[in-house]
Amino acid sequence: MISISTLEVGGAQTFALKLASILSENSQTEVYFFVWNGDKVETQMLNTLLSKKVRYYDLNRFHLINYLGWKLNALEESSGKSPSIRQKMIGLLFKYIIWKHRVDVVHSFLYPSDLNCAKHLHSSVPLVVTEEGDYLLRMRKGEEIDEIVIGRVNSWVAVSEFAKRKLASYLALDPKRIKLIYNGLPFVPVKNEEQKDKDSFVVGMVARGHQSKGWEALILAFLGAKKRVQRQMKLVLVGEGTFLDQLAKTYGDQEGIVFTGYSSNPGLYIAGFDIGVLPSFFEGETFGISVLEYLSNGKPVIVTDWGGLPEVMQDGEHYAGYVVGFHDDGKPNIGEIEDAIVKMASDPEVYADLRRNIDKVISRFDWKLISAEYQETYQKLI
Repeated sequence: MISISTLEVGGAQTFALKLASILSENSQTEVYFFVWNGDKVETQMLNTLLSKKVRYYDLNRFHLINYLGWKLNALEESSGKSPSIRQKMIGLLFKYIIWKHRVDVVHSFLYPSDLNCAKHLHSSVPLVVTEEGDYLLRMRKGEEIDEIVIGRVNSWVAVSEFAKRKLASYLALDPKRIKLIYNGLPFVPVKNEEQKDKDSFVVGMVARGHQSKGWEALILAFLGAKKRVQRQMKLVLVGEGTFLDQLAKTYGDQEGIVFTGYSSNPGLYIAGFDIGVLPSFFEGETFGISVLEYLSNGKPVIVTDWGGLPEVMQDGEHYAGYVVGFHDDGKPNIGEIEDAIVKMASDPEVYADLRRNIDKVISRFDWKLISAEYQETYQKLI
């Protein structure tokens, strides 16, 4: 069973859904997917990414029980108590599914799910936890991890060497207890010729709409590069959120800049990019799934020297793009991003060399390798 706290748009959620789907392709494996907070589910993403072979559960799917839970919570609140009955019902549903389907292993994503699994999962069922940045965020905020989680987890997985080092330090774990398994994606580039503007050099970005993903730095770098490049340029920004809405009001009238809003299938836009950018300074950036999506579609990248991002776009001496630094204030270096855009847009040989390196770089992230490593992890615990 794959367990996760929410299904809002994010790298951990995307990977969890795709991992469940790829595991379900094995005829000998039954896969179940459990979401603890069914009120925070991006339905379009769920329907797009989760295979029909996977059995999906959250309390909201059980309408009468869910309604009763809300009513009982309201009664608790009216009597001055903190509402807890519905959460207990979710825990009981989790236990019932484990029992009904005789689940052999639970694989959890995001700390709230890890904590709930540690509290409700019988000791006979192994628990695997993958760190996708949630623990890193809590570490940087000075928050402590409940000892019940540290004591209950049977196998820890980190998605990058960076995440492995940080997790070992934060939880005082022997690094040998943490297995490195990179995130992966099915490498089936989306062909969408209608989205590709063949007359323009298209710079693109896909991410959550958080300020710390570096959206504005990219916009400013693009505007600078546009003045220096002797060809048409376009910037395509794929994501949604209040911060992006504000940027759209400020920069939406600039020629060549397109704000697409949310897309449940960003590959349709990535197919039309010439390069993909993620100038992130997000505190929980352990991997950068969108960078892998760019590369799997054959697009060179620009990333900040932050978290696990450089690991994704390089393999030894082979680079599939540029790594840029930061200003003294901790924000992405706009000038370095601009220079990287100009180099790739202006020099066909540089661009071609970076594209040739992509196959060497992404071979580590093939789904066959990733799913095999997880299945090996599960088998060792059963």
